[in-house]
Amino acid sequence: MSAPRPSWLRRNAAALGALAVLLPTATFVIGAQEWVTAEGYLPFSAIEVPAGDTTDYAGTTYGPASVRHATPADELDVPAGAMGLVLEFDIAPGDEAQLCSVTLREAEGEQREWLATGNRAPCTSDATGPYEGSLAFVVPEDAGPFTADVEVSRLESAPTMFPPFIRFLLD
Repeated sequence: MSAPRPSWLRRNAAALGALAVLLPTATFVIGAQEWVTAEGYLPFSAIEVPAGDTTDYAGTTYGPASVRHATPADELDVPAGAMGLVLEFDIAPGDEAQLCSVTLREAEGEQREWLATGNRAPCTSDATGPYEGSLAFVVPEDAGPFTADVEVSRLESAPTMFPPFIRFLLD
């Protein structure tokens, strides 16, 4: 009489063990690659700039930045229960063309955030000398104090992983 044949589980133990290791590993590697592709080029860490100071980023000098209440000359439609603010900051462009987007954020409390009204870009790629970036925001009356986050896109360089962004601390 021949010896009993090993069970299916024993015959395939090595393959099942490999599958138990490789399946989670493949899931992790594919998920990580997708995350890096989708999120890896978003601004990651802040370069904090105290009120009244400037910073150099990629050959361009940004700041100082200030925020003021909008005036009738700013032609900003402000609904009841809100206030108009104008963010102004100086930009001295370097050799490389840059564009930027700005988000106004509450520094404390709920840490709400607002995008500028209209579709004006505060940074321009064709400026050859220093200029002032100016953006208007409509925020609730109870908002503040504020920071301004400036995300810079360098037009001539390849994007970098986890790029920093500029955070102006405003008075």
